[in-house]
Amino acid sequence: MKNKYSKKTVILALLLVIVVLMIFAAFCRPLMRLLGFEYAGIGDFFLFFVLSSFVSWPLNTIFDAIPVALVSLKRLSVKAASVIYVISDTATTFLGFCIVDYFMDRVSASELSIFVIALIFALSGVSDAINGERLK
Repeated sequence: MKNKYSKKTVILALLLVIVVLMIFAAFCRPLMRLLGFEYAGIGDFFLFFVLSSFVSWPLNTIFDAIPVALVSLKRLSVKAASVIYVISDTATTFLGFCIVDYFMDRVSASELSIFVIALIFALSGVSDAINGERLK
């Protein structure tokens, strides 16, 4: 199976994500503090998200496949699968963030801030499911 994205596209996308996270970390610090998320520096903030992504990736991969499989077996509608996707993605991302938060001393996050960030990530990814790209 041939990869539909070139290496250049993947590298540019990763650089874009890094830049967006750095800008977010620099300018949204008061908002993050309001939610209970504190970090010593921008590098710590970035490292927190990178490590959280790696930690939650295996569980996300497994649990995100369940709605896709149920739709392909015609056991669920796309709408119901989207709801399950949001719930499972939020839960697995929340778990990954909590694990990294526990072990990182230079970053502290409240459960509320972790939940809000995990929910935002899940809602940003559900558009694929709603459009039917993943759940067809």
